[in-house]
Amino acid sequence: EALYILREAHAVNQSDPEVEYLMALCYEQMSRYDQAIERARRATQRTANEPRYLRKLGDLHAKQGQWAEAQQTYHQLSKLQPQDRSLAVALGQSALNLKEYENAMTAFRHAVLLDGFDPEANRLLAQSIALHFRPFLLAQLAQAELPLAPNFNAVVTEGLDAAQRAYDYSSGDHASTEVLAHLYLLKQEPETAFALLQRTDPALFGRALFGELDGIVLLAVGDSARAVEAFQHAARTNKDNPLLWLAYSVASSEMGNLEEAL
Repeated sequence: EALYILREAHAVNQSDPEVEYLMALCYEQMSRYDQAIERARRATQRTANEPRYLRKLGDLHAKQGQWAEAQQTYHQLSKLQPQDRSLAVALGQSALNLKEYENAMTAFRHAVLLDGFDPEANRLLAQSIALHFRPFLLAQLAQAELPLAPNFNAVVTEGLDAAQRAYDYSSGDHASTEVLAHLYLLKQEPETAFALLQRTDPALFGRALFGELDGIVLLAVGDSARAVEAFQHAARTNKDNPLLWLAYSVASSEMGNLEEAL
């Protein structure tokens, strides 16, 4: 009924951006996201600097996994609302999903600056740092030399601090615990990472936020058998991860199972 009334209103005044926006809300409630996005886009075209229209368009793109479009819209909105913490987080999440880790770090740093006690912003900052430096874990597993970035230690320390804040402010929930463990791995403190993961729910073993994290920690502390088990669990949902398969190969090799390693 609401949509019918809005269509009638739109027929009378097709240039009204508020009607387009309200129609976008109706289509969203009906899970008709393509139509919702089109209506929200029309609203932004007719009133370019209305924050509600831009935020709805960005959120709809994000809900559909259209991260590049979401990022572009959030970036436009951030010029109008630079002090909006939730917007900074949304902008960072779009960059994170696009694997633009440096852009994600910039957005989450801004979110933390706006609210240093926000566990989500701190955790996501730490997560983006961990993912940015993921190749160094790969190099360590492969026993290869990889030159450290000039700012490696400073940024990892920043990530560790953010992860610790997220852990403290969230009472040590599973996600923040895993991020904190990942940062301790980057600091080459696997025993501390292992102790952290021991506090998480055993039912989540092998299904870590970073897929292979449990296994890498177990491998680092010398428990190759449990590391293999963790990698096998992680592979069920993350089979296209090259780091996972390299780690699995290393663990199998250390157990003497060369055929499995190959």
